[in-house]
Amino acid sequence: MASLPVLTENVADQLRSGEITRSQAERIIGFLHLETAGAPCGRRTWYRRRRELRERGLVVADGFFERVDVDLADVLEAALESPAWGCRG
Repeated sequence: MASLPVLTENVADQLRSGEITRSQAERIIGFLHLETAGAPCGRRTWYRRRRELRERGLVVADGFFERVDVDLADVLEAALESPAWGCRG
């Protein structure tokens, strides 16, 4: 299972090795990016694209298509205020 950058590298490797064509690589990466951006395709196409990914050994991490936003300022502030900050176990 992998994230989009890792999957993109895997697709590029398969393209370089001749396992897939440029057209296949663009279709796979295009599907992944559009799904991430919230531009879904038809149900049959979605299943077909996911099957293509699995057949190429490209498994998207669970929940990968769900957008996650993290406010790092809040996370860092909570970490710095924690009594465990700086403890060495």
